Amino acid sequence: SFAGLAAGAQKRRGARRSTARRAVQTAFKTVESDRIFTEAKDLMPGGVSSPVRAFKSVGGNPIVFDRVKGAYAWDVDGNKYIDYVGTWGPAIIGHADDEVLKALSEQMQKGTSFGAPSALENVLAKMVIEAVPSVEMVRFTNSGTEACMGMIRLVRAYTKREKVIKFEGCYHGHADAFLVQAGLWRVASPMPQALRGAPAVPEAARADVPKGQSSTGAFAVAALSGMAMGVTRRHARNVARKAFKTVESDRIFTEAQELMPGGVSSPVRAFKSVGGNPVVFDRVKGAYAWDVDGNKYIDYVGTWGPAIIGHADDEVLKALNEQMQKGTSFGAPSALENVLAKMVIEAVPSVEMVRFTNSGTEACMGMIRLVRAYTKREKVIKFEGCYHGHADAFLVQAGSGVATLGLPDSPGVPKGATAGTLCATYNDLASVEALLKENEVAAVILEPVVGNAGFIPPTKEFLVGLRELSTKYGALLVFDEVMTGFRIAYGGAQAYFGVTPDVTCLGKVIGGGLPVGAYGGRRDIMEMVAPAGPMYQAGTLSGNPLAMTAGIKTMERLKQPGSYEHLDKVTGKLINGILQAGKDAGHAVCG
Repeated sequence: SFAGLAAGAQKRRGARRSTARRAVQTAFKTVESDRIFTEAKDLMPGGVSSPVRAFKSVGGNPIVFDRVKGAYAWDVDGNKYIDYVGTWGPAIIGHADDEVLKALSEQMQKGTSFGAPSALENVLAKMVIEAVPSVEMVRFTNSGTEACMGMIRLVRAYTKREKVIKFEGCYHGHADAFLVQAGLWRVASPMPQALRGAPAVPEAARADVPKGQSSTGAFAVAALSGMAMGVTRRHARNVARKAFKTVESDRIFTEAQELMPGGVSSPVRAFKSVGGNPVVFDRVKGAYAWDVDGNKYIDYVGTWGPAIIGHADDEVLKALNEQMQKGTSFGAPSALENVLAKMVIEAVPSVEMVRFTNSGTEACMGMIRLVRAYTKREKVIKFEGCYHGHADAFLVQAGSGVATLGLPDSPGVPKGATAGTLCATYNDLASVEALLKENEVAAVILEPVVGNAGFIPPTKEFLVGLRELSTKYGALLVFDEVMTGFRIAYGGAQAYFGVTPDVTCLGKVIGGGLPVGAYGGRRDIMEMVAPAGPMYQAGTLSGNPLAMTAGIKTMERLKQPGSYEHLDKVTGKLINGILQAGKDAGHAVCG
């Protein structure tokens, strides 16, 4: 009888298992995920913003997620999952934690980015220093890759030695120096043994670094609100003397100097070129900024570009708040990446596919590896005074006396890392052709309008000539439009000047105040990027839904009729007013 009972129980258990399997088979559909991923493969290399998401090592299509909360994730087909990955680490206290969302929502009302010091940096820096035994000072970056890139340059600069030891299977981001036997890459995107060191990583660079952001000039927020309202100059000066106090800014910056190198998270914020202490900001809205002492400013910088439609725009904040309830990061594909990718491809003439990154520096870093992989050449031409982020290969300015020697411009950059970087003179086609004749060049890379060595517009003949010379000598033409993209025109400088490069780098505006970069170009070139091809580049937070949302809403606003006419009108009024004021005061000014 016991045997009969046991047999009956086993039969019932078997029936339950069979029922459960049928229920899963019935319920688990991926129709919408498959549709979105199929579309994504036409927009982004391998259909993803980071290779590990492509399911190459497990087979099948990746799941496209819609929302996350706590330990759970839901895909676009409504299937529910227990998430053991936690967006590859960040969601250690669970997704969309209520306390975190509340704090984020409160901060967003004060602004998503200042481009200047804030007291919050000190708070987090002190927490990191207190928690981590080795840390006495800290530098914040946009990603783990940028952190490791800065670190390797730092240890070389400090020790005055170039060689580093890493361990097989350890992954330290996708800076060239670390793409040697890097475990995550081989697991996520299996490649031939011969490519283990990464295609397009120059031999000399496999012991290389990057840094922590090159200075681009003085932080130039303008006058007090009293001056902006048109009171007399003398009265405004008197008001400023009485009202303008920086006691709290000075206190916070003094503390910051003990916590972060130079007291800032990016050198340009330190006021080195203008003197005095930097201003520490508390909040921003529209065209205005308020510091921690309550002083009000007109902000002509717009957090160095992203705030093109004004700080803390109500439409952008509403969309961000809605997305935050669904999660800040998935570590997996989301439909929002497709939306922004289609907008970029539609807007920018050269872009047929796009890869999202966490910053303009990461975009340029991926771009230079890509052009080398595609052309199978190592040397690139850049222009004196042009800034392309802080990857080693670009940290070359070289004055006119050594314009073609490729000498590194920062301590900690090995000579080998810049040996393949040739420098030409902007607006001088002869200097470019001389280098192209003498070298097998992978790409000619430039800011189509120089913004990091003063303002230098190109001649139309120069840009057209670069297009022709690049084609003639088998090199790719690359526009770094991190600054000009969606600013000079909706389609960037290439649309404005009517010259189409092969590859374009983007950033700033497409993040709408959150950290985003991108590089894109012709489909045949972009299909070299992993997981579609062998050229590796990745990022845990690349294409995260918050950044995509901010970019989408910002670009929707810019696309509205009259946006660029308005920008041109107000900018022209400002420029002409400054020029006239200078001339009235007897100064020789131009612009």
